[in-house]
Order: sequence, then C-alpha cells, then structure tokens
Amino acid sequence: MPPEPRDLRVIQDLAREYADVASWPQNDDRRELWRRHFSLEGTRPLVLCHLGDCRDEILGPDLQCEDPFLRQHEMVLRELLFHSTLHDDRVFEPCTMQRAVFNTQSNALWGPPIDCVPAPEAEGSWLFIPPIRELVDSSVLALPFHDIDYETTRQQTYRLMEALGDRLTVHEDRTPLYSGLNADIATQLARLRGPEQVMIDMVDNPAWLHEVLAFMRDGILSVQAEAEACGDYSLMSQQNQAMPYVRELPQPVPATHGDARNRMWCFMAAQEFTSVSPGMHRQFLLDYQIPIMGRYGLVHYGGHEDLTGKIDMLRAIPNLRSIAVASSADIRACAERIGADYASSWRPDATEMVCVGYDAEHIRRQIGEALTHFRGCHLHIILKDIRTVQSQPNRLRSWVRLVKEEIDRVWG
Repeated sequence: MPPEPRDLRVIQDLAREYADVASWPQNDDRRELWRRHFSLEGTRPLVLCHLGDCRDEILGPDLQCEDPFLRQHEMVLRELLFHSTLHDDRVFEPCTMQRAVFNTQSNALWGPPIDCVPAPEAEGSWLFIPPIRELVDSSVLALPFHDIDYETTRQQTYRLMEALGDRLTVHEDRTPLYSGLNADIATQLARLRGPEQVMIDMVDNPAWLHEVLAFMRDGILSVQAEAEACGDYSLMSQQNQAMPYVRELPQPVPATHGDARNRMWCFMAAQEFTSVSPGMHRQFLLDYQIPIMGRYGLVHYGGHEDLTGKIDMLRAIPNLRSIAVASSADIRACAERIGADYASSWRPDATEMVCVGYDAEHIRRQIGEALTHFRGCHLHIILKDIRTVQSQPNRLRSWVRLVKEEIDRVWG
C-alpha cells in the first residue's frame, strides 16, 4: 500500500532539510578536528551530546507521519535536525540508515530466550530473568550465525529510497547483530547468567566459566567473519561512541559495502565488570575480548564502567586508541594514567548536568575542574544516556555552549 501523500511530503521535506545540514562546510572542519584528535595530534577538547532516551520527550509531539515505517525515519531525521541546533562537534553524514532485518531474535542471541519483567512505572528499570540457572543449562547455548533476511531488507531499503527520491542517500546497514555491546561478551553473559552469579562463578566455577567465555568469543568471531565474507560490513559499521575519524583508517562512506574490520573502529566495553578486580577482569573477560578487538583497526574501550584502576590492564590491547572515563571514575587519576598515550572520552553525569534542574554555575565548576585535570591529554566530552530534560530541550544547547566557553577559558 503506497504511503499517504501527506506522509511523503513530511518525510521528503525533512530529508531535504537534513541534506542541507549534511552539506555544511563545517562538517569537513569537524572531520579534520576528529582526525587530529584520534590521531593524538593535539586539539582543543571536542564536545558531543547524545539525546539518548529523551528523544521521545523532545521530538515525540512533533511527529506527523501516520505510516509506522516512515514515522520511524521521521523520528531519525527530526533528531538529526534537532541535533544540528546544538552546535556541538558532531559530523552530519550525507545519508540516512535503513537497518537490515535479521532472522535472529534479539532476545535470544545465544539460543535460550532472555525474558524480561518491565517496571510498573514508566521509564523504570527492567528485570532480566537469566536462563542459565544451573551449570548444566549452558549446554543449551547455540552457536550464532549471521542471518539476514536479505529479501525483506532490500524491500525496506527500496521503500525508503522511493519515499525520499534523490533528496538523501539511503545506506543499508548490514552490520552484524553481534557488534558493539552484543559483542563485548560481558553484556550478554550477564543477561544469560546474572551479573552477581557471574562474579560467584569466577570463584566457585572458574573452569566452567572459562568454557562459556571461550564459546562466546569463538561465536562472535565466527559471526563477524561470516558477515565480512558476505560483504556486509561497510565503513559506516564502525563504532567508537564518538566520531570515527582518524588518519590511520578510511573515513565512513555511505551506500558502500564489502569492507574489512581491520579498516574500522571497534567499540568494546565491560560495564558489568565494574566491581571486578583488574586481575579477574583480565582473566575472565579482557583475554577473551582481545582476539575480537584484534581483528579491527583501532579500539575504543569502555562505556559507563569505572576504569580508574584498570588503565594499566587496558594497555594489553595492542590497537587501543581511546578509553572511556565514566562519571563515577576518579578523573584526576584517569587523566594521569591515560596521559597523552590515548584519547580520553569523559562522560559527565547527565543527571547532574541536565536531567534534574539546570545549575549553570555548578556545571561550570564541574567542567572547569575536569578540564584542568585533563590538560595535556587528548580529551573529548560526551553527554550521553540522557533520560530527561524535564521538557526543557534548550538545556542541551545551553550545556554545549557553556562547555565550549569553559574550554576556551581553561585551555585557551
């Protein structure tokens, strides 16, 4: 059934408007800044703001498309256009994405489904029900495959291309499901077994745990190799939670495929291992992650876990280039230990910054103090996982402006 003319007008107008944003000359300036930054050449601190879970709060009332398929893409384009008003250091690529359709269920990546109990209140935490209750239950784990429904994927891509016409390039994203957090082992292991039980297993059942870890490592490597052999990776597949520009690797190019992992960034994390010692983190996770990361060109390591005491451990990653500094980390210690050897990706606490009130002077003090500690480092600042702005989206614009003012004041 063809889309309604009104829906087409809405999505085409947004695509045309975003294409103008993607053609801004400052996008090339920002690309060069990120290249210099991640090549450790020395730049001012760069700033990014990711909307996270507040996108519905900010953009939801503006959605106009009735067609569910086009409505999803309307949300994406409106988010990009809103982001263009923040004036951070984001690069706006000249394309929109159509994600591939996978036959694999997202809640059953390793065979047994992971059931969830939603919170009774809106935006509350979910409770995962781990399917591996007893050691013998690990026998139901299934070797994963790169399983795309290519016909349905192609139909959806063509549908979006027909809707947009020549206004904006459509990139078909066939990056394997086992990427990012789904490929860091820790995320899925915690859901399969439970994070507390995994820590108990490190002491009570280490041999069993090593078998499971090896199985997951080999499964991820197998899926990624299969995706690469199928030509489903592209330079748009790379992730580093910032902007993936660096002199040593080619820059993202939309609507192309058939690339190799060793030409792109890898994002790896260990959020469920925050409370695990460096020694056990190395033994029960990092040693299994290193072969996965080793297939890529460069690595960013870390999400919201406190890596303060693990910087030296991370030096075992041969192609490491960027390290996350979480809001819970010791900023001074991280800055000293990372130094100028890697890029530092500092993530201030979004709750403290914009989610619960907005105290400009407090933000200035927090940002200014952190910038002082990071003098001499290769720093970028990311405000992410924003749950709410209390219906005041201008807080994000103000935050970016304030941070850039502090950068000018502290770094000159």
